[in-house]
Amino acid sequence: MKDFFDAGFYLNLDKNKDRQIHAEAELKKLDLQNLVKRFPGIEDRIRKEKTGHVCASLGIKAIVSYAKSFNLKNILFFEDDFEFLPEGRTYIKSALKTLQTIPDWEIIYFGGIIQSPTVDLVSDNLVKVDKMLCVHAIGINSNTFEKWNSYSPTVNLTADEFVRDKFTQKYAVYPLAVTQYNATSQDGNYGNTPDYNKWISDSYKDVKVVGR
Repeated sequence: MKDFFDAGFYLNLDKNKDRQIHAEAELKKLDLQNLVKRFPGIEDRIRKEKTGHVCASLGIKAIVSYAKSFNLKNILFFEDDFEFLPEGRTYIKSALKTLQTIPDWEIIYFGGIIQSPTVDLVSDNLVKVDKMLCVHAIGINSNTFEKWNSYSPTVNLTADEFVRDKFTQKYAVYPLAVTQYNATSQDGNYGNTPDYNKWISDSYKDVKVVGR
């Protein structure tokens, strides 16, 4: 990953020290602690439906703007509840080896909720996807920066939905490499802890891989 991405960032609220500790421990698993840096998030003061997701979306847009200002090429983005699976490093390494031969790629998901009934097999550990949610662990190509610049996060178009609906050259690591753990702090969900890990893993189990 360090050879493929110029920089990386994880989004974290100042008050969520539990998530910061978790994120930094995860980064050390793949020796990414020097590449991926903390980016302070925007706290949700409104606390209505999806307003927390809007704040997170503003955060990722700010990160992309930062990357554009410094002429970065490929960047990593993580939300602070990401969690690498045991075989994740192997799958990611293999997927990125293939992705570097696809110059027009826009987004690569390291995990997420696959919403399409099928995905297209590109190589052993890379699939092309249509509809997918969750941006807790993604790679972003600089060829998308202008489109991100024009994006205005709202409750009707969060970053998950923006990526899903506005980009066409989307790929995903396969099998699942990075999930979301059940963090104790979940401001965007009113203190609830949705089982993202189950939703994500179930979607990978249910999808049909075309070409396998």
